[in-house]
Amino acid sequence: MVSIKDISKKTGYAVTTVSRALNNHSDVNENTKAIIKQAAEELGYVPNLIAKNLVSGSSKTIGFITNKLDKDSLIDNFAVRVFLGMFEVEHSYEIILIHYDSRYFSSKSFDEIMKERQLEGAVVQGFDEADIFVKQAYESKYPTIFVDIGFENKTTSYVASDLSKALNIGMDEIDKAGFKDVCILIGKQASFITKYWLEVIDRYISQETKKNIEILEGKYSEEKAFQVVDDYLQTGHKADIYFCLSDLMAMGVYRALEKHQISVPNEVSVLGYDDIIVSKYLTPKLTTIAQNWEKVGQTSVLQLIELIEGNEITPQLLDVELMMRESFKRRN
Repeated sequence: MVSIKDISKKTGYAVTTVSRALNNHSDVNENTKAIIKQAAEELGYVPNLIAKNLVSGSSKTIGFITNKLDKDSLIDNFAVRVFLGMFEVEHSYEIILIHYDSRYFSSKSFDEIMKERQLEGAVVQGFDEADIFVKQAYESKYPTIFVDIGFENKTTSYVASDLSKALNIGMDEIDKAGFKDVCILIGKQASFITKYWLEVIDRYISQETKKNIEILEGKYSEEKAFQVVDDYLQTGHKADIYFCLSDLMAMGVYRALEKHQISVPNEVSVLGYDDIIVSKYLTPKLTTIAQNWEKVGQTSVLQLIELIEGNEITPQLLDVELMMRESFKRRN
């Protein structure tokens, strides 16, 4: 492997001069820098980042830690799109993707993972707020941005989509359509996002007296949503619209309605949330409220860098947008 000593020998400059030139120090003149950098290129020199980091005291490396790289990736993957979004804004940090699989990581704490990889901070996504890993990250000295987990202190904050706005958008469309019987499918109770959804739903229900609103737990799962709606229909219940707080659950609702020979949207409408890629390819195409997953990644990494650099930040709630397609049909 080529070292700075080899460059020093080739150019005749001292090792310290070569090092400072390669690190672009201002006390080395531009002509000398050009000669040294040309020699480095000709020799095929590759800088030792670990040694460089030890000298600077900064690794300039952050982690994206998720536990959501699983079989659901075959349908769509929130984690991947957030991760890719982290590269869509200008910054000088390297980003390492870490898939937290409890089979391999359960014996390692958040701090141990950070130390082993010399990370300066992390974006954490895909966990429930009750997970011990989340508690460790929250209590750690390492700067951390949570995605969809509303924890904050001096070293942590969070980024999430604006669920209050999402519910208002959905309910406004339901009002305009003249629907009275509304069935809302929520996720699993342990999820911070589900608790947040229930808070905004409860506020809405406390002010709404004209609608019949039923809540079913679909656990953010296509199969579970199919089962609970199948049971719901078999017991004689009906709804004008199913408002599904994930598109995966909407897919399960489609299956249950098809089983019971109920037409979408002629007899009942379906409204989703997320705007996963396949939603526009369903039959009928799914009307949904879109999260901007890439924007979540962009905002998360910029917020994390602010924390690493010692700046104060506030939690970020990001905009959502209605994608009107074929599964929603007004009655008036």
